[in-house]
Amino acid sequence: MVDDVTYDVIAMFEEHTPDEIVQQLKEQYPEAEIKEAIEKYNAIGNEEGKPSEDYKQSKVNINGLPMTKTTNPLRIGHPDEKGEEMQQTVLLYFQENKRRVFAIVMLVADEKAQADLDAITSSIQIEK
Repeated sequence: MVDDVTYDVIAMFEEHTPDEIVQQLKEQYPEAEIKEAIEKYNAIGNEEGKPSEDYKQSKVNINGLPMTKTTNPLRIGHPDEKGEEMQQTVLLYFQENKRRVFAIVMLVADEKAQADLDAITSSIQIEK
């Protein structure tokens, strides 16, 4: 599970340097937590510091709201058990001037569930 500061870091990472991220988020979170989240994000990546191939991030627009969409595989279960392989999708809305952050986390195990969740997310309405 990813915490709030990590979600905020992920949303800003593509367009900001780590120093810029720290500067912009330090009023919301302790600086050490921001730096730790940046390190976590970098640890996901490959040798070039980019996210791994199965970790996808894109900008989406849902009903006029710019959001960051992040998808990645996720295994749910106890380390000693087989567990369940799922797809995690996170939609993040970040409005800096009002310090508003909305994160919607969806876990799906099959294509039908993904189609259902895609239909639900297409109807999201957040008043600006």
